[in-house]
Amino acid sequence: MIRYLPISKYCSEYGDTVGAVDKRLKRGIWAFGVHVFRVEGIKERQVDIVAVDEWKGKERKSKNVAWCNNSKTRKRSNINYHIYI
Repeated sequence: MIRYLPISKYCSEYGDTVGAVDKRLKRGIWAFGVHVFRVEGIKERQVDIVAVDEWKGKERKSKNVAWCNNSKTRKRSNINYHIYI
């Protein structure tokens, strides 16, 4: 598996945009030097696919936790039913 991709190739392969990547960097969601970096002699920034995949895994887990915290639980004979609002 290729670990590093130029940002244009990453965006075309993963359906992301350069603007979205820039916003993540600006807001501190991604870190320059961890998720995105520059290589000397190459104009285009590089994206670390492994770091991005780890970030996506953490993002999914945090969304699942948020769903559980926003749910109302009804108890019916020892079985919990979750209603997501």
